[in-house]
Amino acid sequence: MDDDDDLFCSLLPDVDSVLKGAKWMVAMRFARNPIVRRIVREQYRQRVTVSVRATMHGRSLIDEAHPLYSCKYLKNKPVRLLKNDEYLRLKEAEESHLINMIFSIDGSESKRTTYYNELLQQQLFHRDEYTAVAEEWNSLRHEALKQCLDDMLYPIFEREVRLQLQREAEEHVIEKCANRMQEWLRIAPYWHDPKVERKREDYNRLTILGIAYSLEPKSPSYAALVNADGDVLDHLVLRNFTKRTFARSDNERELKTVDLEELKTFLVKKMPIAIAITGESLDAVYYKKDLESLVVDLQASGTIGRNIPVEIVDPELARVYADSGPANQEFPTYSILLRQAISIARRLQDPLIEFSQLVTPDDEILSLKFHPSQNMVSKEELIQRITEEFINRVSEVGVDVNRCIEHPYTAPLLQFVCGLGPRKASHLLKILTPEELHLENRSKLVTHCRMGPKVFMNCAGFIKIDTARMMDKSGVFIDVLDGSRVHPETYEWARKMAFDALEYDETVDDYDPGTALDEILESPERLKDLDLDAFAEELQRQGFGNKNITLYDIRAELNHRYKDLRALYHPPTREQLFYMLIKETPRTFGPGKLIMAKVLNVVYKRPSPNMFEEARPVKDSTTNLWQCPICFKDDFPELGEVWKHYDANECPGQAIGVRVRLENGIAGFIPIKYLSDRHVNDPNERVKSGMTIACRIMKIDTYRFSCDLTCRTSDLEDREFQYGTGRDNHYDFKAEEEDRKKEETARMMKNDDAIYKRVIAHPSFRNCTCSEAEELLDQMDEGDAIIRPSSKGADFLTLTWKVCDGIYQHVSIREENKENSFTLGRSLIIGSEVYEDLDEILARFVHPVAMSVREVLTYKYYRDSNGGDTQILENFLVEEKQKNGGNKIPYSLSACKDYPGKFLLSYLPNTRVRHEYFTALPDGFRFRGRVFNNLNNLLAWFKQHFNEPPPGTPLATPTDRLSVTGYTPSQYDSLNRMGIVTPRGAVGIGTNAWNGGTRPMIYLPSPSQSGFPGQSPGVPRLMRTPQFTVPPTPSDPYLGAQQPPPPIWPTKM
Repeated sequence: MDDDDDLFCSLLPDVDSVLKGAKWMVAMRFARNPIVRRIVREQYRQRVTVSVRATMHGRSLIDEAHPLYSCKYLKNKPVRLLKNDEYLRLKEAEESHLINMIFSIDGSESKRTTYYNELLQQQLFHRDEYTAVAEEWNSLRHEALKQCLDDMLYPIFEREVRLQLQREAEEHVIEKCANRMQEWLRIAPYWHDPKVERKREDYNRLTILGIAYSLEPKSPSYAALVNADGDVLDHLVLRNFTKRTFARSDNERELKTVDLEELKTFLVKKMPIAIAITGESLDAVYYKKDLESLVVDLQASGTIGRNIPVEIVDPELARVYADSGPANQEFPTYSILLRQAISIARRLQDPLIEFSQLVTPDDEILSLKFHPSQNMVSKEELIQRITEEFINRVSEVGVDVNRCIEHPYTAPLLQFVCGLGPRKASHLLKILTPEELHLENRSKLVTHCRMGPKVFMNCAGFIKIDTARMMDKSGVFIDVLDGSRVHPETYEWARKMAFDALEYDETVDDYDPGTALDEILESPERLKDLDLDAFAEELQRQGFGNKNITLYDIRAELNHRYKDLRALYHPPTREQLFYMLIKETPRTFGPGKLIMAKVLNVVYKRPSPNMFEEARPVKDSTTNLWQCPICFKDDFPELGEVWKHYDANECPGQAIGVRVRLENGIAGFIPIKYLSDRHVNDPNERVKSGMTIACRIMKIDTYRFSCDLTCRTSDLEDREFQYGTGRDNHYDFKAEEEDRKKEETARMMKNDDAIYKRVIAHPSFRNCTCSEAEELLDQMDEGDAIIRPSSKGADFLTLTWKVCDGIYQHVSIREENKENSFTLGRSLIIGSEVYEDLDEILARFVHPVAMSVREVLTYKYYRDSNGGDTQILENFLVEEKQKNGGNKIPYSLSACKDYPGKFLLSYLPNTRVRHEYFTALPDGFRFRGRVFNNLNNLLAWFKQHFNEPPPGTPLATPTDRLSVTGYTPSQYDSLNRMGIVTPRGAVGIGTNAWNGGTRPMIYLPSPSQSGFPGQSPGVPRLMRTPQFTVPPTPSDPYLGAQQPPPPIWPTKM
């Protein structure tokens, strides 16, 4: 291949790029092959698994109450095992950065049994030869196959699997929402006597009283009387309805009695068939008992002749309706609570009509809670599916157009008639309403309303007409079939069935099918004798198709026209009522759930006289006090005091548990044996009244609205998953433990946030951590500073100031002469300098240093090297050296991120780049142990002495430095000669070592040893001199020269 120039081009300049392109072409051809895609897709969908791992943010948010608690760590769970809306919840958590989710086809398998290795074993893309060339070609084929799978097919199939999982989960949620809607709509209008049919002529007297109360004690309650057409006949304000009948205050009892008497008078006058009260809280149970007692009193006195049931109704629909557009339009002056009272009464009257009020262009029906995951699915698809449920129920019940005209409250039902929709329904009402017309028959939809034939054929069977009422009102003949579900196109078949059932003779001249229908409606049992199967066969023979089901439907309709097929209303079960009133679900509040509870008191079992007689008081030898063996009170100085304790009935008895109150109002009880893992005699030693404790639910009593709890540590941790806090079968416990250990390690190493809150009035002071201070300074200018608390303790502060973008220096300030631990010290010390206040530190320390730094940053040879990256600087200087032909010595200045406040002076005298540090000071700069009052003087001195060995070069990194008493670099030569810092076996930095050109083992100071006052100097470390700090090597032309030729420094870069 090396000799074939035809294979190379500008895009493929070498052998590797040609091979890479060839493998990509082969992989792409495989990936585009339909057969390959089909086979690999099938295998991928069968084998694909999902792994889940919680992020740091997710680990803090996903607790036991979170729906993902059982699967926040998963390892190679087959996607086919994901159920219900599990994937939607995982996807939402992934988008919220709570978890990371990875799909893999070989997740749980070893490399030898991966799908790729299986394909290799089958030798589908392999040449079975044993030559070296064949092996190389086979290797390339295998690499192309792996690239096809990993880089091309697997990502495509992963997207397909994700979309399929999302679609299936969304369909599940939408179907659950539709089922919930169906459960609400399938309930028939409330009727107090199921044995008696509810008739249209009784609508005006079929009234229901709705009562809505507020959770605010001082807010009034409202009652509204609603008839069967949804009209509000009357309403009542009950200002003291929520007060207790047996309140301790006489005034409260009197006020409550006044409201009940007023309500009693209202009931006697209006006589509703039922009373509905909103189930806003557990108090609804007590209010229901008050109303039932009131009705019983009325019955006992003979004031009313029948019982008036009291029902607690779910207030969710009422709350949404009260703030909806239709409610604001219909009742603009009514309060929210009064609208709620109207809504719950209307819901009992006819749930279908009341729910339809929320099907508006604003989709207010979605404000109802159908499913916990309903917000994760498509809004349009959810609305469509809910609308289908309305259409099914309306098709089952039918719509009386004349009722919609007379009572606009019922008009929203018309949009769900098949063939109409919102626009046609609105247009139909606009035609009929202004002229106050009535629809006497279905044919008028075509003749007067100009309805097209297709629309008419679709909707005619679901528009019903109250034929008896229309006959009395208009006086014209009306076909009785217009008041049934029988479609106009099958009217003749219905008449034929009636005629045959009555055995009329068709040859008689006075044959009247209408008369036959009237007679058969009065005695529909005669229809049972008809052979409808034979009739269906005859219709099929005549070309009408199979009408067997239609004929049976016609016979059922003639037996009972537009019979309401919806389920009768039943009061909520005890469990349904329980969750309705506490505003929870079995998913959020059930056995095994962790909850918070407030301690009320300790419960005692009253002692019997025999217990007193058998009691044996015990004396504590350490305190010489006597203890009651029943209640375990142990502060009796004398034995006689114990007996007085019994005689005065002061002994409460044996403690059996603790009574608590949950956040949702439920009463809880903790048996004494579940109070602690250790034996507890006196619960008062463990809990106090008013204390909030964590508990776990053991058992729920829905009849008493209470639950049994445990607060034992072993039960709260539930490490054996006894209380339903188990994990998924594919839960990754190992990954969870690894993350937990990492968090513990990071928490132990994190000292930045361990700050002491201080109260210091100064514009530059902030109670923040190191990272927070850097974030604030990131938006400020160079030289700006923030003074913050120090992690060293209350006697220290930290000055953080911005050197340049991305570089911040932290200077420790020691406080002395403090009045207390919270006030600012009168003496502030940085290094050896003492300052009186923070303003002096800013004026005498920060601002002068910032001016020195600014002098460096604006210098013409300053270069940004990403915080002192020596490789960037070396590349730059080498290029400059080459541009100048080697006649000049290029140099540059750059800021150092590892040692804030220091700068790198980099230069290239010959073939090796050298780097030295210099430090910005309030009074200039320090370089090689010398202080210069400005940068120009520093550089001028450097150009004259650059070839002299530096007194010491900083080597230690921040992780190498230790706190020790500091010395400046200029002091090290003398200290080494004095034997102070040079350890045994080490060589000091002497002139002979430099001139000899050797690399001795030396102690060098860290950059902090020549830095700002107040910085902890580093300990000299025994290490070899790095390459960039070694003096000229023997290859240097200036080595050993007494007077080296003067360098040519660049004047322009």
